[in-house]
Amino acid sequence: MKAAYGSKLLTTLSHQLTLRLGRGYSRPNLNNMRKFYLCYENCQTVSDKLTWSHICELIKIDDELERSFYEIELSKRIKLIVA
Repeated sequence: MKAAYGSKLLTTLSHQLTLRLGRGYSRPNLNNMRKFYLCYENCQTVSDKLTWSHICELIKIDDELERSFYEIELSKRIKLIVA
């Protein structure tokens, strides 16, 4: 069970960021940003290679080895498309 003081934290943060910075800070998006950080503490490893949509799909994969495999495969395909 989560602590009561944190139950509305992301919702409140979402509203504040949206007012200050504009769109893109919905509660689900903030959850994805948090999970991205937890999966990729050194975000430079994927953020310059993949789109946010790719990253959102990758962070759904709990197994680190499996996620790494798909990350590499996506990177290869993107290089083929760009080349």
